[in-house]
Amino acid sequence: MAAAGKLMHAVQYDHYGGGAAALKHVEIPVPTPKNGEILMKLEAVSINPVDWKVQSGVLRPLFPRKFPHIPVSDIAGEVVEVGSGVQRFKVGDKVVATVSISDGGGLAEYAVAKESLTAIRLPEVSAEEAAALPIAALTAHEALTRIDSCFRWCGPLRRPAGKTGERARHCHLWGPEH
Repeated sequence: MAAAGKLMHAVQYDHYGGGAAALKHVEIPVPTPKNGEILMKLEAVSINPVDWKVQSGVLRPLFPRKFPHIPVSDIAGEVVEVGSGVQRFKVGDKVVATVSISDGGGLAEYAVAKESLTAIRLPEVSAEEAAALPIAALTAHEALTRIDSCFRWCGPLRRPAGKTGERARHCHLWGPEH
């Protein structure tokens, strides 16, 4: 129980709207991983467009939330505790994960992630690079696998923009399983 009883710093909001002015720096208890979850000490996070859309309330019908809420879902860090039933990870592993947009939790010193939404981070991949991948890679993968008929008539992706574009080009050239 590496973090049990400890406090951590986090950024949260307690209502929809307000932009950056609504974000509050708080000190709260470190979460405890449940069955099938890991606790990570975060090294990097990635803020995505969906994060501000959720906070603004635009996506309220899709992602209703209870307040207060800690935003951000794409995270990278080190495993400091594992919940019961976790088999793929151990304390000390460097990992990248995504937490559900509804749950959030990334703008904090520690976050809990499901084992099923976590992957080992290769040593040559920095925490910053890893944290930028989950939603961007998923977006590219979904676009290419759900709209695969497009590639029967369109040519190669030439100048991809951003992480999503880079991942889309990679999937287009090598296949979505890579």
